[in-house]
Amino acid sequence: MQTVVIADDHALVRKAYKMNIEQLGNYAVVAEAENGLVLLQVLQQLPQLPDIAFIDLRMPVIDGVATIDIISFLHPSIKCIGISQYSQPNIVVDTLFAGAKGFLQKGYENELDELFNTLKSEQLYVSKNQCAALLFYKECSQKNLDKEAMINLLNKKEILFLKLIAHGLSYEEIAKLLFVSISTLNSYQTSIKDKTSFADKHRQILFAQQNGIVKSLRFPPPPRSIYSSTTIKKANSYSTGFFQN
Repeated sequence: MQTVVIADDHALVRKAYKMNIEQLGNYAVVAEAENGLVLLQVLQQLPQLPDIAFIDLRMPVIDGVATIDIISFLHPSIKCIGISQYSQPNIVVDTLFAGAKGFLQKGYENELDELFNTLKSEQLYVSKNQCAALLFYKECSQKNLDKEAMINLLNKKEILFLKLIAHGLSYEEIAKLLFVSISTLNSYQTSIKDKTSFADKHRQILFAQQNGIVKSLRFPPPPRSIYSSTTIKKANSYSTGFFQN
């Protein structure tokens, strides 16, 4: 049985996806979340990580592309699928570059069975009306191999750190999102300094922006309200009751 989580800020959408997914058989929706922060908290508290995560790309607090970026770093075993009512090719490409294994446009739920079969074969899947975006992503991916050499092969954790810093989050906020210590973040910053020769974080951010490292991660302003006690309590409440026998 494959396990699935769904993140969308509309309860009716989550309910519809749950019904469509579970009626296929061999798939169980084990958790839901109303935004990216809640989903990250839920994943930390579930006794077992899900196999697949459906994530709406436009959510409050932390949007879907950012959430996928973080999950791809923290939990690479989870296959993230971006879902959206919007169909612009750049949205699909941003989603895949964030680490998603697929993109499903809302209204194309009849493709779920094909999507799951494609995931089993370790291939990327996008809605059939987005094939051109998938080809463009593959072309960009090849070009990014050259870009990686140019930036001295920054690793995933360093790139994610730069993305978060570039979007105005403090070390304390990043530490909470990534579940690491401040000293660990300092080590990321030092490693970036060694690889780029830029000691100042603002120069590092400029370097990242000039090389296209930060453009896929988008936080709706203001980000500093995302750690309210109310939000954390909601996250805790979402994590109870799943995986019950």
